[in-house]
Amino acid sequence: CVFTTDKIFVPGILALGVHIVRIWHFLDTERNTEDINIQRGKDFLNKMKICEEESDETLYWLDLLHDTNYLSDKAYHSIYSDCKELHKLLSSITKTTREAFSE
Repeated sequence: CVFTTDKIFVPGILALGVHIVRIWHFLDTERNTEDINIQRGKDFLNKMKICEEESDETLYWLDLLHDTNYLSDKAYHSIYSDCKELHKLLSSITKTTREAFSE
C-alpha cells in the first residue's frame, strides 16, 4: 500500500473495480433483469398467499374464541371486522398478482 494524506492506494483495486462493473453490466441486461423481476413477483405472490392463509386462519380462531366465550361480542366484532378487511385486501392483492402472471 502507498499512503497519502487523503487516500490509500492499493495496486490492482482499480482493475478489480472495473471487473466488478463489467460483471454487473452483464447481469443487468434486459433479459436478466426481466427474469429477476419475474422471480421477485413470484416471491411476492407466494408471500401474499401465506399472508392470506394466515388471515383466514386468524378469522377461524377469532370465531372459535368468540363461540367459546373467550372474547366478548364487542371485542370479537371489532377485531373480526379489522381482520376481515385485511383478509379481503390480501385476497385482492393475491388475485391481481396471480392474474398479472397469467397474462
